[in-house]
Amino acid sequence: MNLAETLARVDLTDERQQQQLYQWFEQCKDDQSAIQFACDSLTQRTYGDRDQVVFFLFLILEAEAKRLDTTDALVPLDSFKITLVETCKYAALCPNFVSSKIAQVMAVSFTKLYPKHWPDFFDCLIQCGPDILLSTLIQIDGEVVNRRIHHTKRELDRNTRLKDEMRVKDVGTLVSTWKEILEKVVESKISSAIGCKCLEVVGQYIEWIDINLVVNDGFMGKIFELLKRADLAEAVCDCLGEIVQKGMPPKEKCVLVESLYGALEAARLFGLQEHDELESIAKLICTCGSELMHQNEKFLRLEPPDQEGACQAMVAGEQKVELAIRLLANEDNDVSVETFDFLQTYIGRARTSNHKIPDEILNSCIRTVVAKSTYSSDYNFDRPGQDEAEADEFIQELKQLFESCCLHSPQAVMMVVKERLDALSPHLSIPEAEVTIRLLYNLGECLPVNMTSNSFNKENPSELQQLVQIFVGSSSPQHHAVVRLTLETIVRYSKFFQYHSEHLGLVLEFIVTSGGLLHSHGMVRSRAAYLFSKLVRELQPVMPAFSRDLLQNLQKVLFEGDDEFLSESDRSFVFEAAGYLAVCAPVSSGEKAQLFSGLLGPLVERFQIDTRHVVETPMEQEQQQIICTRSSQYVAWAGRITKCWKGPDGVNACSAQPILAETLKYFMKGLQIPSTIEARSVVMQSVRTFLHRMLICMGEDILVLLPDALAIFLERVEFRELHELFPLINQIGAKFKEKTVPLISPLLSQILANTFQLIDSGTGESEEIKTITRDFYNFINQSANNNSLAIFTNNETHIMKILSSVEAGARSSDPVAAKLCFTIFSKLAKDWGQQPWFGDIIQNQIIPACILGPASPNYDLKDAQTQMAIAESAVCMKVLFEIHGDGLVEYLRNTYLPSLSISSNIGGEYCEALAKKEIKAFKCYVKVFFGRSHQPS
Repeated sequence: MNLAETLARVDLTDERQQQQLYQWFEQCKDDQSAIQFACDSLTQRTYGDRDQVVFFLFLILEAEAKRLDTTDALVPLDSFKITLVETCKYAALCPNFVSSKIAQVMAVSFTKLYPKHWPDFFDCLIQCGPDILLSTLIQIDGEVVNRRIHHTKRELDRNTRLKDEMRVKDVGTLVSTWKEILEKVVESKISSAIGCKCLEVVGQYIEWIDINLVVNDGFMGKIFELLKRADLAEAVCDCLGEIVQKGMPPKEKCVLVESLYGALEAARLFGLQEHDELESIAKLICTCGSELMHQNEKFLRLEPPDQEGACQAMVAGEQKVELAIRLLANEDNDVSVETFDFLQTYIGRARTSNHKIPDEILNSCIRTVVAKSTYSSDYNFDRPGQDEAEADEFIQELKQLFESCCLHSPQAVMMVVKERLDALSPHLSIPEAEVTIRLLYNLGECLPVNMTSNSFNKENPSELQQLVQIFVGSSSPQHHAVVRLTLETIVRYSKFFQYHSEHLGLVLEFIVTSGGLLHSHGMVRSRAAYLFSKLVRELQPVMPAFSRDLLQNLQKVLFEGDDEFLSESDRSFVFEAAGYLAVCAPVSSGEKAQLFSGLLGPLVERFQIDTRHVVETPMEQEQQQIICTRSSQYVAWAGRITKCWKGPDGVNACSAQPILAETLKYFMKGLQIPSTIEARSVVMQSVRTFLHRMLICMGEDILVLLPDALAIFLERVEFRELHELFPLINQIGAKFKEKTVPLISPLLSQILANTFQLIDSGTGESEEIKTITRDFYNFINQSANNNSLAIFTNNETHIMKILSSVEAGARSSDPVAAKLCFTIFSKLAKDWGQQPWFGDIIQNQIIPACILGPASPNYDLKDAQTQMAIAESAVCMKVLFEIHGDGLVEYLRNTYLPSLSISSNIGGEYCEALAKKEIKAFKCYVKVFFGRSHQPS
């Protein structure tokens, strides 16, 4: 292509031509004439006023630069280097996106050509001016040094070589150039932007060059001079921070940090009121402090430990703590956050090295953390936005520092929290009340484990227990944020009420009335529902004294109000709590039955009214959906009430078996909603879920109620209906074992019809078909586990189709289904293996499945699930051998394996392994055996 003509007629700024531009680039980057044209045009500045064209040409050069060290380079090396040098001379005049691309191409060229093919690379670059020099050095750092960028081993070896060459040949010259640039910045002969870039380069390169080249009076003097410049203070601080973090032995590091810190003090950097760049200053101060703490640790890890050096490092670091705390207290959170790492590291080192923090420092740190944990007065609790999200994030990070204080000096922290709890009152400001309660709440997870609620006891109350007692006896503002946190704190320390039940009555009344479930704010009501349920469950031993009153108070919450008042899921928690309260009520079993009748009866009644209404009254589909959804909620709530029972014994202890049976009968009538009402599926799903609960709660009485329900569930041939029905059938079988046979046997024909119709239709998603197939095999497997195989023998006409399906599953590409099918065959062989008619099944279906399945291309031997399926096929063959012994081996050796054209040697080897190897060894052998069959011949 003629690149000159193309560039003359195309508008590279037109986004609509981006795809066309990409195609041109793909053609040009490997076209020698196009690359030479790019070199010539850039050298002669042919397109000097068309920045997009210049950028495009540099993209072509970048592609060429990446192959400069190979035989694939398309233009002469000298021509390429001349182009780069000439373009670098005018790079400062180009827009940023162009000059940045020039620097990138220079950096790539450096990695390919330096030093062998371009020994004077840096001399040429220095002559082109400070801007392109510094930009290129920043790009070289990314290519050669930056550890955050992934490099291959070959690139890492190359980078090490390049750094070694630079140290010997050019680093001294570069450092001198940096110093000259900084001198000109001090004299305002060069812009501050270039000064910032130079400081960035120094910070990047100090990691691997000789530190003495930079840390000397001449160089550091220039840096300290720039501290006085507001537009450069941040860059200077960042640069000094990188210098401080330079890797070196601990003794030398301490000397460096202290000398640098002293120079900064002399430069009056720490007059905090005099600087606008407090964020950078805080970062630098705390970097110095953190480095001293790291050296303290390094001293102690020496062999033998240097105790004196460690002590000096700790003292030196401690001298920076007071200033760090002052910065922590700054009203700007961006300044405060820079102190977190240092203060946490200091407290952590003090704790692990048994260093006593001076009381003044410790108390100052704790109180500052508490003050900074307090929301500002303009924090919008009602409609939190971006500012509130940032404040939350800051406080969450600050919590880690609070935890460090708790672990080091728990008594000191609890003393501060006690002071605030003593001052808690309804007249306290919202932020002050909120932070006071939040501090108490956080103690539960920040204190040492032996001081949390696990330490609560009756005889000798712990310090935290005493704080909770103060809190429970106090009052606070009724703002929703404070109330919600109050509820969270009460439930976190629920163990307190096991030893102080005299406080529980007022607390429960608070939660079920205006303090929680009846609060004016929806978020409080919602959270209170869950927390109340949790509290009732955790305090079952002390709940009997309050249960009847609570049930009375809960009537409004349970049966009144719409979703705006309490959502369906929130109300579920309250119903669950009500069930637990009824169980623990200190009344006779007959009276408990009445309590449960009072809870379940209204739900059943409303369910009947709604289902009758939706059947008898013509209405729009949308209205039908609303009513059916509401009906399903009644069923769900009834199910949550029964969560208090773990089995029939608990139900019988409450004389509630008849009530549950009656409730189930009424709910099952909802299954009779005509199929013309599409929304009935919502009701059916809720009843199916309720049946799961009833199978846990009820005894054999439920069996007489199930046939009609299961028959209705099988009426519709739909994936979801059948997929959710199989677990219910399996649960019935797992509970009642062989007693399930009379229930399921009459339904097997319909189960099979629905299953095979879905599998054979091919209309569903492939994943749905795979899922239903697995469900079906799992049903057969569970039936075998439950001694219920008579379900199938009672339906002899279907046995062969079922077995054919299992064989197909064993030979399918679904390894999960295949493993299940081999398991089924093993169990069928154990149960039916001696039956005369089953011999043909073994020969014609089970053995072919175990041999041909793993040998087929359907099996991906690299897949772990497939390997498990092959292992299960080995188990199946072993089961057959245990039943038929040498007769099976003889059949395999003389008849079956030869019919597959398997050589007598390999066949004999397989038969010998089957007969003589233990199951574990045989599994391993079979994997190898089938692995050979998959290898190309």
